[in-house]
This record gives sequence, structure tokens and C-alpha cells, in this order.
Amino acid sequence: QTRRFVKRLTKFSPKKAQKRGRRAQIPKSSRKCKALKAISAENRASSGAACHILMEMKTLVLTGGGSAGHVMPCLALLPALREKYSLAYIGTDGIERGLLQGAGVPYYTIGCPKLVRGSLLRNVTLPCRFVSAVRQAKRALRDAHADAVFCAGGYVSLPVACAAHRLGIPAVSHESDSTPGLANRLIARHAARMTASFACAAEKLRGGVCTGAPLR
Repeated sequence: QTRRFVKRLTKFSPKKAQKRGRRAQIPKSSRKCKALKAISAENRASSGAACHILMEMKTLVLTGGGSAGHVMPCLALLPALREKYSLAYIGTDGIERGLLQGAGVPYYTIGCPKLVRGSLLRNVTLPCRFVSAVRQAKRALRDAHADAVFCAGGYVSLPVACAAHRLGIPAVSHESDSTPGLANRLIARHAARMTASFACAAEKLRGGVCTGAPLR
């Protein structure tokens, strides 16, 4: 099941995702059939190249944390992903660091702030700390020579996804819960593809696709 998840995950086109919602205009000419065939052939060629974009990438950076539920999808994918990519992980000094020990994956630590709901005073410095976290994530992505980013959700994923967007690195994010969290709802604005374990969650995410949960 993990291999099927990875296979579906790699079949996406960042360029096509950016043009989502634009409807192709069908030429209205006497050569309509020939034009349609030409357009179809061109689309198949570009789509075929885009579907393998992740397959050609060398380094895939994983991120996610705050709770074990945001780390386990990455751990489940590690055996299959090792066959195709050079891997790295970006997280905090929290639970994700402990779970990644012994995994044999380079680990980059960033200081990531967490939104404290219902407390205005504790969130006063959050914007400055978030900007700092994005800068740290950008340095980590550069050091890892990242070609793509896979986010497993959680507040740790947000600054990494923002840094990837600013660096022009495509990001794919996965929502494991039936209700999308705040981080994934924000990541969906710029992500190349959003995947989810449940169809009800995929429907609430921009460009969401239900792929099921990655399992070992």
C-alpha cells in the first residue's frame, strides 16, 4: 500500500497544478479535428514529462511534526522513498527528532513557533519567530540541495512549505485527519499537490486528492 501511495504521489504536475481552473479553449476552425489531435498529442507529451518530475529529482526533503501523527506518514514512506531519492528531514527538537533517530536520514533542526489558541499575549512575538523559522528552513533546504518537499502536516510544516515556495521548490502535503489542520489549509495555497487520507478532507483542500493513508 505504501508503494501505491508513493506511485500516486509522484504522478502530479506542478505546472498543471498552478494552472488549475483554467479551461482549455477549443479552436473553432475548419481544421478543428486536426487541431484537437495536435493539442491532445502535445498535452500527452507535456503531461508524461511532468508525471515523472519527482522520479527525476535527486533530493526529497520530508517535514512534519508537533505530534507523532504528523511524523508516522513520513516514517512509513521511508523504505519506498529511499529507492528513488536522497532523503533529508526538517523538524524541531520535539518528538519528531526522537522518532527519526536511527532512521539514517540527515536531520535539520529549526526553531518553529506554535500558535497558542486563546492567548493573545503568548502570540505577540509569533510573527517575528515565524519569519526566523522560514529563514532557517531556507538555509536547511539549500544545504540539503532540495528538489522537492513532502509535508506531513503540523505547525513544523508551515515555515518549510513557505521557504520552499520562495525558493521555487515544489511541495506536496498530506493531511492524515478527516478535518484539515490550519497548517495544511495555509500550505494548500501554494502547494503543487495536496493529498489526504480521507475524501472528506480532500474536498476541503485546494487541489486535494484522496490517496489514503501511507502504511508500513
